[in-house]
Amino acid sequence: MAEISAEMVRKLREETGAGMMDCKTALVEGAGDFEKSRDILRKKGLASAAKKAAEDGSPGTVMSSGINV
Repeated sequence: MAEISAEMVRKLREETGAGMMDCKTALVEGAGDFEKSRDILRKKGLASAAKKAAEDGSPGTVMSSGINV
């Protein structure tokens, strides 16, 4: 397994905009390969977006503390 340095994590963060721990995890999973790590982050982002899209978007209750006229 490749040694994951802080510089590698910083570089991947700058390129992808992902969080530090997400970048480190992707680098570990990708054995230090930037292409594999970017692909891992992309797939994780797509899975996260799909999960958010599946959430119930039903409207909630809106209350006001103002006086009705």
